[in-house]
Amino acid sequence: MIGPDAVVGYTCGNNRDMVRKAESLGADYISFCAVFPSPSADSCEIVPLESIRQAKQIISTAVFASGGITLENAHLVMEAGADGLAIASSILSAEDPETKALAFRQTIDKYLTARAGRTG
Repeated sequence: MIGPDAVVGYTCGNNRDMVRKAESLGADYISFCAVFPSPSADSCEIVPLESIRQAKQIISTAVFASGGITLENAHLVMEAGADGLAIASSILSAEDPETKALAFRQTIDKYLTARAGRTG
């Protein structure tokens, strides 16, 4: 019904079984919400960074994280193995959202480039 080009993701919380199930169902990505307290993710349980590490060990599907991510803690999420970050409050509340978004992009790229160098 949604078509072959749809991108489908599952938010798994602290449920390791859901991580495996999402991959077996063909998810394009899984996400964890929230890794830190956040006003924009107040309906999500806090997911420890260790859950990201564990997910990366048991699945090959891309892993994203959201919730309370700032420039000061984004490196912790990327070091845990996230393939990307979903960021709302930190960018939307910035005096210069474009500059803030670009700074996040640089942080993400730094970690993804380093990983590519280790595996390529």
